[in-house]
Amino acid sequence: MSERIETNVLVVGGGPGGYVAAIRCGQLGLKTTLVEADRLGGTCLIRGCIPSKAMIHVAGKFEAMLQHVGAGKLGIRLDSAPLFDLGGAVDWKETVVDKLNGGVAALLKKAKVRVVQGQAVFTDAKNCSVQSSEGPVQISAEFRSAPNTLFWRPDRWLPAFRAFPMANMSGRQPKRYCSVRCPNDWR
Repeated sequence: MSERIETNVLVVGGGPGGYVAAIRCGQLGLKTTLVEADRLGGTCLIRGCIPSKAMIHVAGKFEAMLQHVGAGKLGIRLDSAPLFDLGGAVDWKETVVDKLNGGVAALLKKAKVRVVQGQAVFTDAKNCSVQSSEGPVQISAEFRSAPNTLFWRPDRWLPAFRAFPMANMSGRQPKRYCSVRCPNDWR
């Protein structure tokens, strides 16, 4: 039997764009679900930029230590060249990645965003199914206007959802509206 989730906002992909959008929607009080096939943080955090920079940092430290072998430099002298342990460097890099990945998960939890692990397959514009490790999950995303609703004029439209960055303060009637539930701290 498959689990059924009803949500206001469905975000597919927990990379730097996806998790930030999900956190913001959660902060605005929208019931938000994020689907991620791999680990939170995306390619940059898990396999790309961050792991590469961590290894470059290790290489820089090793190079700096090599400058102090023999006669030394800056009053620091090493009798022999330092040893490089690639396995230890990779382990340290993984702790950096795990710490940042955990930070993203904590931010999502704080914003009350539900995270579903698995690959999303859309059945139509508002529904998708996810094969998670706990079994199949059916997700239905539909925004329903709430009683405390503000109307905003969007600057631009983004794929999958509408952006609402600024209020209509000009007094003119906007041509298009999108609505978002007004959080308690905006009153």
